[in-house]
Amino acid sequence: MPELMEDDQMFKNDLTLRKFALDDNSFLKSALCNKDVNGTCRWRNTVTLEENLACTGKECDADILRVVQAISGIHYEYVRPACVEQAFYADAKKVIYKERWSTSSCANPLLPYASEACCAGTFDLQAERFPGYLYDQERVTFSTANARCKAMGMISCDFNDITGIDAYKKGFHWTTDNCAIQVKVNAIGQVALVYKPEVSRFVYSCFCLDTVVSFTVSNELKFQNPCSRMPVCTLTYETTTGTISKYIGTTTIQRTTMM
Repeated sequence: MPELMEDDQMFKNDLTLRKFALDDNSFLKSALCNKDVNGTCRWRNTVTLEENLACTGKECDADILRVVQAISGIHYEYVRPACVEQAFYADAKKVIYKERWSTSSCANPLLPYASEACCAGTFDLQAERFPGYLYDQERVTFSTANARCKAMGMISCDFNDITGIDAYKKGFHWTTDNCAIQVKVNAIGQVALVYKPEVSRFVYSCFCLDTVVSFTVSNELKFQNPCSRMPVCTLTYETTTGTISKYIGTTTIQRTTMM
């Protein structure tokens, strides 16, 4: 199982699990192999890629690789670099975790954050995954999700449930709904993100209106009034906590153990 990302424990003993196996002529596989003078692979626990590698075969169809199978019994997980993505971005979309009555969140449509969810029509609430998806728990961008649904003669949708796959193989899935990203600033200048998805009963707890998960911003930004430069901004006072809140509108690879 991956050590630095979460997958369901059922993956350990699932013989039907769809894995991403690297081709023999893959440049990535060659880098992971680390052959010695006798041509024997010397698998290392951690491999840092010092340069971009050309994709090979189905690697070129993947928006991101999470866990790859180098050979039978040898797997590597991709360790994403920290603090390289923006907290605020345009055109955020709502993603749903497994089913509507579970958690929803906001996601950047330009990044591979969720899987596709394809419906037969606008009012169809039972979605399907693209049958040719590359591996279980694969993430794709919103545009890739739309393209996969189109290839099935279907459309992306705001779904109730995903049919045709085991519950533990479901993750976050794209919807067509928008998602507003707001910011809550407390009296000492700490910032918390608040997500407001369209038509959603539950929001991921870290991004609810009453969240206490905050982070510090620079002093230069702390004392600025963002409302003076933004068309949609309101200032409220939370009497229960005494907190002033502003709501602003709208390359390392780790070897892992796997069965």
